[in-house]
Amino acid sequence: MESNNSPNSETRSPLETDSQPRPVSYVALGPFTRDYQIGARGELFFEVGGPGVLGGGAAWAMASMRIWARRVGVVSRISPTYPSSWIHRIESAGIDTRGLRMMNDVPAELVFGRYFENGNREAYNPLTVFPVMSLPVSEEARHWGALDLASQVEVIRQLSPTVKDIPEDYFRARAFHIAPMPWPLQIPFVQRLREHSILITLDPGPHYIKSVSTDELAGLLANVDVFMPSEGEVYSHFGTGANLEDCARQLAHLGPPVVVIKRGTQGSIVYERETERVYRIPIYPARTTDATGAGDAYCGGFLVGLIETDDLLAAARYGTVSASFAVESLGALQLLDIERSTAQERLNWFEKQMS
Repeated sequence: MESNNSPNSETRSPLETDSQPRPVSYVALGPFTRDYQIGARGELFFEVGGPGVLGGGAAWAMASMRIWARRVGVVSRISPTYPSSWIHRIESAGIDTRGLRMMNDVPAELVFGRYFENGNREAYNPLTVFPVMSLPVSEEARHWGALDLASQVEVIRQLSPTVKDIPEDYFRARAFHIAPMPWPLQIPFVQRLREHSILITLDPGPHYIKSVSTDELAGLLANVDVFMPSEGEVYSHFGTGANLEDCARQLAHLGPPVVVIKRGTQGSIVYERETERVYRIPIYPARTTDATGAGDAYCGGFLVGLIETDDLLAAARYGTVSASFAVESLGALQLLDIERSTAQERLNWFEKQMS
């Protein structure tokens, strides 16, 4: 893992400011990506010839937090090719970007995903798919498509933040969400944040949890407050067809007092270890455009809701409403246009339906 003083991967803030930093209450931590998603009917969720759309677990969680709160920070790494207009848009929304570091000589992490009629999404190679769809293949897409899996993983590792990327005053925040990244990289964050008694929510990511043993998972979860895997991630660890409530109980006994299993169109399951209560939360009836990022947005909303209300059911409603805006959006930046008053209207409607 490179240090912040590496001569080949110098890091710096993408935007400099002399203003006094505001205190941060909520922080999203993890990779940023540039996404090129294709719908089940061949519709493009990005502008042809453009830089894709802002994606990545930290980006979606950050934007979701911003719906409900104003003192939001982010910790991530980006390549020099990231559009400066995206960074300016994030800052203009009031998000603190001092934890956003630019890495020289590291290519952008590009995500190419294609949806199918059953809702599943699979990765595709732009070198084979774009020509068939008469789409231009940019130099970046050509470079990424030519990388083997090991090389792509190395880029992801380099663009995953480290503890050194966290501004010192962020350790006074109330809560952090740790987005999906290679699980060994999540452990130092959990350990450091626990030293400061910060509430921690964590999403493992689909590519990592299936390779983790129960003992290794216990080491990661020992100091996590809320563990937030998806249904697919749970199945990848316990086996297809496993009982989700039983899985939630087993995961909670590894450390986290609360386990949330995100189930896409089936809503979510929230399990509280102390009371052994299980909540099943339906989705908000939004019109889906692109489901990318919905789970990450749920996590961001849940975190703010939990801090604001100290109530798991209310937190799940915050997360569900956040996810409803995500599925209506193309890229995380569009969530920055959502005002809390608009979100509150959905929250009020949702609470009435569940009462």
